[in-house]
Amino acid sequence: MEFDGELISELGAKKYLQGHKAQAFSSIKPLQRQEQIEQQWQACNFGCHAPSYRVLRKNQTRSEFLASLNKVSPVAAGLAAGVEHQTTHQLDVAGAGIKRTAEGLGVTGSEKFSQVGEENIAVFNLVRVSAQSLLNVDIQMLENPLFKLVLGIVYEYVKLIPEWVIIKAVNGGALHFPDAINKQLLAKAASQGLIEAQMLKHIDAAYQALEAKAIPAVSKQAGKEIAKAIAAMVAAKVAQKIMLSAAMDYATKKRLAALRKSFRSAKGGAATTLVLLLKANGLLGISARASRELQRDCPALWRVLRYQCNGLDMLLFLVRDCVKEYLDRI
Repeated sequence: MEFDGELISELGAKKYLQGHKAQAFSSIKPLQRQEQIEQQWQACNFGCHAPSYRVLRKNQTRSEFLASLNKVSPVAAGLAAGVEHQTTHQLDVAGAGIKRTAEGLGVTGSEKFSQVGEENIAVFNLVRVSAQSLLNVDIQMLENPLFKLVLGIVYEYVKLIPEWVIIKAVNGGALHFPDAINKQLLAKAASQGLIEAQMLKHIDAAYQALEAKAIPAVSKQAGKEIAKAIAAMVAAKVAQKIMLSAAMDYATKKRLAALRKSFRSAKGGAATTLVLLLKANGLLGISARASRELQRDCPALWRVLRYQCNGLDMLLFLVRDCVKEYLDRI
């Protein structure tokens, strides 16, 4: 079975696989680029369908749309975000709040009732451990839980890449870091369970391998360990780039500002903050929905974020658009 790697990158793994399966039952090839469709249309032109008929396209996220619109006109982007917040977003929050209230009352069954309780505990742990960092630390610093969340997701994806692929990339000179990797950042990430601590022993060897464009053939196992360290370095760089991206800057910061406002209105510490958040069942409903989708699609990553990282899965809704590609591939 042959796959088109460029098209997978363009459409996403899930959408590509759906289209790939659909080809067996379709007289029209859905896995074609627009240019191919246009050429066939010009050759045919029987008026039976338009050039865009049954062609798969990448879904544009809310963050991507607002970020691209912001480049053209910040005023228009602000207006679009404001209209969306006052209309569809409010309806989404209300719907999620109604559903979560029903789950919390046990109307939808004991399993959902138990799940709501576990999520509330996760939110309490998140507030207890990370509330101040979320409020007061810049999102481009690892101390901010959003940076931790993004790094954890990207690393989970990068570490799934076989070591031989990384070794081949290094030996071929395909990996290049324009500036040095922050070793302190990697050490902090390892101490918090975001990346494997074992790879810290091989960071210096990884630096040397990247500079020499060759992983030393000391032993097969040593080469694998160096490759793992390079994977962690790649994940850190990608995470930093995501935190600096236009989508993160525009969409996520606006959502985070609203969340910070809710936190600051609470007085009396973590317990009071939890009560405030529990009243905002709509926000918790949206948060829980993203967490449950992650648990279904990426259970290993969900367990790391929920249990090793004190409930970071409950913040996924803030950054999901910016890491959607990695979750899709995981």
